This record gives sequence, structure tokens and C-alpha cells, in this order.
Amino acid sequence: MSTPVRRFGVGGAYNSAWSADHLAGALQQIRYALDGKASTASNYIVSPLKEMSHNTSTPLQIVLMTDAVRYGDGTPSDISMLIDPVGSGAEPNDGSNFTIYNQLKAEGVSFSVASFNPNPTDIAASAAIASVGGAYTGKIEANPKDPEGSQATPRRFISVTAGFKLTAAQIDELVEGTAICSSTISGVVFDDVNYGGGNGRALGTTGTAGIAGATVEVYDSTGAYVANTTTSADGSYKLPNLPDADYFVRVVSDTVNSSRANANGSELGVMTYRSNGTTAVLNEVGGRKPANADGGANSGSSTLNTSTFVFSGGALAGKPAKCCKKSP
Repeated sequence: MSTPVRRFGVGGAYNSAWSADHLAGALQQIRYALDGKASTASNYIVSPLKEMSHNTSTPLQIVLMTDAVRYGDGTPSDISMLIDPVGSGAEPNDGSNFTIYNQLKAEGVSFSVASFNPNPTDIAASAAIASVGGAYTGKIEANPKDPEGSQATPRRFISVTAGFKLTAAQIDELVEGTAICSSTISGVVFDDVNYGGGNGRALGTTGTAGIAGATVEVYDSTGAYVANTTTSADGSYKLPNLPDADYFVRVVSDTVNSSRANANGSELGVMTYRSNGTTAVLNEVGGRKPANADGGANSGSSTLNTSTFVFSGGALAGKPAKCCKKSP
């Protein structure tokens, strides 16, 4: 890559009157630093350190949070742009509007993008920058040179059309997308008000409903306590950014409330169905040890025996974990 030239901002070569922020030009400086040698001397890399580690075994993850427009020509006094203007010469031209992004993707760089712009055109352009992954399947501007495929979905992209705040779930999605080696454990805790005995029935069967506020615990392959969470309004739960490994997932029975009319919280949850996401178990009614009462929530001091599903140490010593499964 040739030495970058300042194209934008006051005194820039494209238009000296501009005071624009230009994302593609900024990323060009980053790439120049990545590809540079000891003699790198770009006047527009502000830091005295003008080189960056370029190690493809730990690829660069760029998280972009922007309200920038796709591109606005003219002489703006204050504007932020996602792509380089036509004829600006800000970067090499691969025949698309996203040259620098495409070249960085081809070198192993990934992008997670959050757009705070309600304009559909700007949203589509921002989504075209984002890397494949995540959950976004909305409108994406065509980018025929995208190494990951033009308009391929899903994307690591979040669109916020009002305000500048992300929800906890959106933050989790951004963080999860940048985790190079991580796993997510997720599922749903539900009640089956029409269960009448025999084999357990899957979520979606008539009479099933997600349960909010149930405690879900995660243990590693040795039975050590890792983390917990509670189910949301629809019964779903998610524990992101766990190191890749095998885990055991436990639902604490006395935190599972009934969805039946007139339920008062004193009802005891009894497991009738469990699944690891691949294989369902329908005949383990009452859990691992039906004759025993389930242990309460783990404060973190008790260890799970992953063969007998009985706790040792702490307040749960000697008590069973009835509703427990191994995550694949």
C-alpha cells in the first residue's frame, strides 16, 4: 500500500474546506500501520508508534459504533461518512463502494457494527460493512467484492433508529461477535400445563409456555460452578462468551413458577422434558433423582458431581441436582 495522503478534513486534498469525518480514510491509516515497515512515516498517523501487530492467528476485531451517513458530496461543515467519495482517490478501487473494508476482511479483519442512524440508505450501507455472523437479516447494500458474500446474512450488525443507547442484549451481541474463542449457552425453561403423564412434551406443544425468573446455573466439565442467570419473560436464557468447552446446565426447581391460572408460587416444578439442543429426553420425569427434593440455588460454594449429580461442599452438600443436562 502506498503512503496515505490526507484527503479529508480541513486542508485535505479532496476539498480543503471540508471538515468531514471519514471512516474509510481512517481505516486506511490503520491498515497502513498494519502493513507498514520500520520506515513508515505517515504524517497522518498521530501516534508516534506507526506500526501495529499483524497476527492472523489472533485476527483484528473492529467494533464500529456510528451515526455516519453513507456518503454526502458537497462542502459540508460537519458530516461523517462511511464510504469514500467518487474520485477521491482515498483508497484503491476494487470496483465497489467498500474497497478498504473488503481488503481488510480479506486479510482476516472482522467488523461488528452498531448504527445509530434512522435513514434506510445509511443503515443498508452500515450493514454492508459488518461481517457475517450475529443475527441481523435486514436490508444490506450490495457489495459484489465482499469476501464474505454480497448481502450475505446474518450480519454482526445492530440498528438503533432512535437515541444512542444499546440494550443489554445488543451489548451482549456485540461482545459475543468479537470473542474469538467463545461459546454461548442458551435455551428456554417452560411449563406444560396440559401434561398428563407419560413422555414429556416439547416447547410449542399446546399448553406450553415460557417461565420468567427461573434460575439457570452452569458448571464446567469437572462440576465447578461457573455462572448463573435468570430466564426472561418468554422463558429464554443466554450465557454468552464462555470458553469453548463442555458444560452442565442446571435449572433450580424451586425457582420455576407455574403458568397456571391462580398459581401462588407454592407449586413445585417437576421436570418432564429436557434437551441439549440436539437430543431430547422424554422419559426422565422428575429429573435425575425423582425420589429426592432438588437442592436450592448454588451460592458458588458447592461442586457438582457430574456422574451422580449430587453436590459436595457448601450449603448444598449431599443434595441432588435433579434438572441437569450436559451441553454439547
